[in-house]
Amino acid sequence: MTDVYPASLGSKKPDTFARLIAFAEEYGVYGFAEASHPESIRENNVLRASYAATAVVAYGLRTREGHSTDSETLLTDLLGDFLHLCDLLGLSFDDLEAQARSHYEPELRGTL
Repeated sequence: MTDVYPASLGSKKPDTFARLIAFAEEYGVYGFAEASHPESIRENNVLRASYAATAVVAYGLRTREGHSTDSETLLTDLLGDFLHLCDLLGLSFDDLEAQARSHYEPELRGTL
């Protein structure tokens, strides 16, 4: 799905905790652009990803595992903890994931 994100992101891929922090700080300050142009759609996808990166950064800081692990491990642990939270709240993680995916797919194309 790399074609739905700006090529300029390149080496800034947030694959470490430090890069995740920098990504969230750099891209999280922008507002959504009018999604009529392909580059605007890509910029909006980066903005959405930066919001999620902010949550992952907060999780990494709270659990104190951020600086000692990579983004994949942090996301895996966070998703596992979301499963626990859904159980606690009596929500279906699978239903929430399906609903989120129904938003994600059109956002990638700029139709939502």
